[in-house]
Amino acid sequence: MDAYSQLIALGLLILVLYFLTIGLRAYGFFQCVPALVFILSYAVLTEQAQAVFSYASLMLLVLLANQVSRFRWHLRISSVLVALAIVLRWLPGFTHLGPVAHYTLSGLSGEWLLYGGLNKALVGLILLPLVRFPRLRSASFKQHYPLLLIGPSLLALTAYSAGIQLDFKIGTFTLGFIFANLVFTVMAEEIFFRGLIQQYVFESVQGSGRAALSILLASCLFGLAHFAGGLALVLFATLAGVFYGLAYQRMQSIWGAVLMHIS
Repeated sequence: MDAYSQLIALGLLILVLYFLTIGLRAYGFFQCVPALVFILSYAVLTEQAQAVFSYASLMLLVLLANQVSRFRWHLRISSVLVALAIVLRWLPGFTHLGPVAHYTLSGLSGEWLLYGGLNKALVGLILLPLVRFPRLRSASFKQHYPLLLIGPSLLALTAYSAGIQLDFKIGTFTLGFIFANLVFTVMAEEIFFRGLIQQYVFESVQGSGRAALSILLASCLFGLAHFAGGLALVLFATLAGVFYGLAYQRMQSIWGAVLMHIS
């Protein structure tokens, strides 16, 4: 199996683990078992045992945050900080996969590199039990699905207005990129920025404007997370974050934000 096939296979496994974790939500500790089994197995196979301590620490904080009421907010904040430390590699984690593919899609395109951010994906998987709205209800989706059409269209129009040239293309790399982006990036980012940051701000602030405040704050932080791409990307990501936050707020589901983001 080549590196590209390995990346897709690992992505499929991670996706299954996400749904298993959601399926075990009513069983307390057991919802962390899929992530725990994978982490221990992967650490043995790749000889990266030092990463287990980081993931285990985050997992313990998540479990306590769901079980202990007295220090719940302290534990939630600690979970956010430890998650950041792992993603930023201040704590040991698994090495990312790739790049496993190099593509220059057209004359206007730069070179695309396909990575598998296993470290970020696992952090999202471990944090998933803290997300208040893990499922997408059909009634809510039917009521608010126009957001999934309007949001990406307005973002595309904004990019075009800012000078991005249209150069539509699709191929086998496109599908692989969308899938890898969904599993290794989008799901983890939406769990962190919308499922945790936005929801925590919403719950901790009183008043009629708390929904707008929570969306704006989470969106600004999401934009700042893209500072390596320059000011234009920070501003665009902040605007995109507003639409992701609206989808999460209106649909009352992390999957609403995920669908908006991947669109």
